Amino acid sequence: MIFETLKSKGVVPIAVQTPVVDTKLGIRTRLDGVGWDKANRSLVVLELKTTRYTRSVHSSRYEAKCRNCPRLANGLGNCEKVVHGIQVSGPRFR
Repeated sequence: MIFETLKSKGVVPIAVQTPVVDTKLGIRTRLDGVGWDKANRSLVVLELKTTRYTRSVHSSRYEAKCRNCPRLANGLGNCEKVVHGIQVSGPRFR
């Protein structure tokens, strides 16, 4: 199902469990995958998420701020959605 969806969007998976690092921030992580978008001739990040909740419940939980630490050091709200955005926006491929 995942590969069929990617294919229908014109994305070809090219790597999985791809390490990325931002030496300036001193952080590193692994992306679930990297793909090639044929139409835009660009790399895309593939992050697979699963949940046992309905879409609406998942969305509300995904965007809920942490009760113990509602703000990150950069001032953004501390929720899964923001953290996932940071994960793929700053680090560079190794």
